[in-house]
Amino acid sequence: MKNIVLCCAAGMSTSMLVQRMKDAAQKKGVEVTIKAVPVAEF
Repeated sequence: MKNIVLCCAAGMSTSMLVQRMKDAAQKKGVEVTIKAVPVAEF
């Protein structure tokens, strides 16, 4: 399992990117956990 954390300023476009990355990983059979967090929270 791979863990990916994306840091962003606002979060809207990053949440769309997270969903696309999850879809792509699922199509390739890769187990991932992808999370988007604001820079202030990181």
